[in-house]
Amino acid sequence: MEFAFFIKIMTSRNLFAIWLCLLPIISLEATEKKTGIVKIEGFERAEPILQENPRYPRDKQLTREIGWTIVNYMVDPSGNTYDITVRSSSGDKSFEKAAVKSAEKYKYKPASVDGVSVDSSYSTKITFDLMGEKEEGVTKKFRRHLEGFLKSYSEGDQEGSESRLKKMRLGLAHSHYQLEALAFAEAQYQDKWGSKEQALTEYKRTKWQK
Repeated sequence: MEFAFFIKIMTSRNLFAIWLCLLPIISLEATEKKTGIVKIEGFERAEPILQENPRYPRDKQLTREIGWTIVNYMVDPSGNTYDITVRSSSGDKSFEKAAVKSAEKYKYKPASVDGVSVDSSYSTKITFDLMGEKEEGVTKKFRRHLEGFLKSYSEGDQEGSESRLKKMRLGLAHSHYQLEALAFAEAQYQDKWGSKEQALTEYKRTKWQK
């Protein structure tokens, strides 16, 4: 129940424009992907027994929006989860809340060291998609605003870049490519005119599918 798809984000305006032209059509479902855990001698990692998909936020279903969240948590010796936190996300609080609630109900065969159950850490990536959706990578309106942003950015026009970003943020995300393109633009803007820390955060969002 997992997928792997990675697009390397280039800082060159031309390469990114080419990337946009090649965006394919995708259709996915709410998906979870477990990150790797380093194995040490005598240690057996926790194994999932019950990991149901989260409830899709009703308001997001109505608007056909998608998103993703990565949650970190601990698994106790009884196989229950605790200390659940959001490590990263597409930025929507509704999806974050749904992911956390889902992780609270997960059940595991606990990790063990030499046969003795112990606490262990775990991380799960959850994407929210609607089955049967066949939307373009980005909408025409979003693409137009993105092209305007790239032009303003290359000309050093902060006001124009910020104006385009605001318009891009207003568009509902119907594909992960649109989320990634917005994160790319946000990162470029922050790197040039804003916070370097925020720029790094946004750059990481462009690689969430790796």
